Amino acid sequence: MDDLVKGLFQSEHPENTKRQILKKLRISTRTSILKMPVERLENLVKICIHYCLYGTEFECNEATLLGRDVFPQTLAIVQDKLLTSTAIGLLIEGNWSQFVLMNEELPQFEYEDTSVSIYRRIVLIRMFLDICELKSIEPAKKTIQIHVKSEVIRLLYSSQDHQTFSEICRLLTRHIDCIPPLSRGFAMCSLSIHAMSEFFPLDKELNTIANYVKDIRNISFLIQYIWGNAEATLLPSLKEIFKIISSQKKQPPSNALGCLVEYIPTKLVESSIRQIVGDATISDVEMFIALKCMVSWLAWPTQKKADLWVLAFFQELAKASKFTLLIEVTMNTIKQVFGCLKIPSVRGSCLSVAIHMLMSFQHSPEPFHLILPMIPQIISQLQEENNPEVNNIYRRQICNVCHCMMYKHTGFPELYGPLLNILKPFPKPSVKEMQAALQISSWSSQMSQLTTTPKHTLYDYQLSKRSPDANKAGLVNLGNTCYMNSIIQALFMIKEFRIGILESPSPPNSVKQVLESTFGFLILTERVAFEPNELVENSKPTWFTSGSQQDCSEYLKHLLDRLNEEEMQCNRNTCSTDDIQSDSSSDRHCTSTQILPEIPQKKKTTIIQSLFHGKLKSNIRCDTCGFVSSRDETFVDIALPLNKASERGALVARNNTELPISKSPPEDKEIQRMSHENDKEKDDTPSNSSSSNKEVVDNSKTFIDEASDEQDVHMPVQVEEEEEEAESRRSHNLTDLLHSYLEEEKLEGDNQYRCNQCKILSNAVKTTVFVKLPRYLLVTLMRFTYNTRAQVRSKILDNVDIPLEIEVPTHNASGPSARKYEISAVVVHSGTSAESGHYYCYAKQHSSQTENIWFLFNDSHVSLSSFSSIKHLTNSFAKDTAYVLIYKAFGSDSVITDNDGRDFIKRDLFQKIEQDNANFVKVGLNFKC
Repeated sequence: MDDLVKGLFQSEHPENTKRQILKKLRISTRTSILKMPVERLENLVKICIHYCLYGTEFECNEATLLGRDVFPQTLAIVQDKLLTSTAIGLLIEGNWSQFVLMNEELPQFEYEDTSVSIYRRIVLIRMFLDICELKSIEPAKKTIQIHVKSEVIRLLYSSQDHQTFSEICRLLTRHIDCIPPLSRGFAMCSLSIHAMSEFFPLDKELNTIANYVKDIRNISFLIQYIWGNAEATLLPSLKEIFKIISSQKKQPPSNALGCLVEYIPTKLVESSIRQIVGDATISDVEMFIALKCMVSWLAWPTQKKADLWVLAFFQELAKASKFTLLIEVTMNTIKQVFGCLKIPSVRGSCLSVAIHMLMSFQHSPEPFHLILPMIPQIISQLQEENNPEVNNIYRRQICNVCHCMMYKHTGFPELYGPLLNILKPFPKPSVKEMQAALQISSWSSQMSQLTTTPKHTLYDYQLSKRSPDANKAGLVNLGNTCYMNSIIQALFMIKEFRIGILESPSPPNSVKQVLESTFGFLILTERVAFEPNELVENSKPTWFTSGSQQDCSEYLKHLLDRLNEEEMQCNRNTCSTDDIQSDSSSDRHCTSTQILPEIPQKKKTTIIQSLFHGKLKSNIRCDTCGFVSSRDETFVDIALPLNKASERGALVARNNTELPISKSPPEDKEIQRMSHENDKEKDDTPSNSSSSNKEVVDNSKTFIDEASDEQDVHMPVQVEEEEEEAESRRSHNLTDLLHSYLEEEKLEGDNQYRCNQCKILSNAVKTTVFVKLPRYLLVTLMRFTYNTRAQVRSKILDNVDIPLEIEVPTHNASGPSARKYEISAVVVHSGTSAESGHYYCYAKQHSSQTENIWFLFNDSHVSLSSFSSIKHLTNSFAKDTAYVLIYKAFGSDSVITDNDGRDFIKRDLFQKIEQDNANFVKVGLNFKC
């Protein structure tokens, strides 16, 4: 039979023919092999060993199959000649051919990879050990064990692929007597850990990946055995793992290391992570790389407890106030973690980490927005899988976190609308539940304790380019500055105002100079958003508290008043070139001919007066004597009340101030002062925000019941009256509100008029008419009323229908007429209180050559939108209501150009922006490298 096997292997028959014949020979050997002479048995064993070691892949596989039938029956017989110490030593060393004298008669397959040789030797050795153990062939077994024990570390070191390394580990864990003394355990652990980190599957075929996972599992079993029997190797091994995962190599280590964490005692998790974070010798970059690698462990299909390590790392970094690291890791890995929810075996641990990432990252909606496109697919997969009991829990958790994120990060109706439809079949958590979840999870609340907000160093405005679709830059939220950002973007989109600010001279250290710089950056910056530090510090009223939410309407009036005063002062000083920046064409970066706005041509008329100032006339006729008192007033905006109480307050304010809308009324300042005092008494952290407040929540009425600003970590105050009003909210038409504003008002009862003619309190009738209407009409919907019980300005949630066009009546020397306006911008407030919530803005780009385009400005985020989104906004998001409206008069264009204003940017500012763009590109290139 030995000659037959040798001749068959050496023949030129097709492999399939050989395979069929060898199969019949294997069957025959089971009954006839013991009848063969010992010499023939030895030759047959030699032939099997030879082709197992040196044959082609086909010959090796067939010889191995034959050996499984031959060896169990023959090893006991041939052990004295073929399993001697010399023979086994040569076999393990790879020199078996030196021992077999007949090798010259046999062909030898020349393989290039030494791992192939090692793999074949180990398979053969393991087969011998299995048979020796099964047949109790003790002498041969001990001989093999001695040689393996002395050579195994060298073999591990020489292995160049996961199959070979795994086969050695499999041999050792199956025959533990072959493991070297545990004093050398760390050497084996170190080799095994490095192997797991460096070996990757050869391709993405399912079979290849399955075999790879199985091989890694075999390696991990050896490490588990060593850690369990030599505890002194555990901590050095953990240090070795951290050294690997924190290395700054271009090729990150394999996430196969994730399968090791299940063998590490849970009690070591917190102490190990605490030691890493507290180690001054470990840089933030190393911690960033290490945490990214740990997050990648979540995707390993057999991992257990990897989420404990990741969560512990996140929590410890938050305690150490390493917020930049948390931001960077979250933005880098949130899509990867959420994508792993497609893998059932790791879904639970990945979901716990994803929820923590989203719920703790409360200062920005970016992570949530990154995963929005993935949510429908995940929900659909969970519904289709045949595991309803478990998957219903997962679906509920995903839906809950989505509701919390939309509750926290309002102002994205285009993004959230489709998600709402997907979440409709699932119950929505209550406001209290969402507040509690957000309060518990956030590390963003701790950021308020720092003197400066951590920079979003790897993302957002410092690395991201402005979207080519919208091609507009946003404004970075610097801590509850959305009130300013929304107003600035709305004003920026007014072409005449934008060019007027850029073209006209700016007094040094003025608000106008800072606004001019901001507009220049919004036009030319390549960043996704501009950081308006100087603007917020210079333009906010002195009574505004930094870091607190403010009233955007109050800010708008204050800003326009400041700009107007600065320009008036400049006109009075005749704008000396020694005191202001030159506006000559030679000081601009471009000298191309432009049709300039008419604003600067009128020396005594400011930009604000030309664009926003109107005049109204108030007449009061005494019912007693018929005397008529008349007064002309200049206004910047029209404040339209939404209920009678706020209407009375508005009328009183108008009757008691010279320029009613250019300054904040005394009542508003007192409200602002009181609310600031209340804010100081409250802790900024979520846990102390509103625990004592009385709430009545109706979850069936709205989707987002309240909203906090991106950096506002305390929740709005809730009172019963607000919820009752939410239940009975009304709808208004803007035209009707305007007409109501101009209706006759009877002054009687407690509101009688003291007549200057008859010198007594008398009933009277007051009428108001517009004498001169501005080119841009600013309208504030008076939604905030002062709630004496809660000592805050609560919000009227009534819906106001905003028409695309309106006609505003006016009365001048020529008689009554009307001026037609079209909508230009809408500033939206999301929330239920003036002291909290979030502002964002819709604005239209007017063009004489192309169709008008709508944009949605939400701090750093700018996207294309439409007027229909504004019309239906409150129907979908009940707490998102129009607050400030800007209407443009028809035929009011004074700048006959579609130029965005870049040609009016002065040379110094242009060069400053160009330098910033160059730095931006350089940072991006360095980061990619």
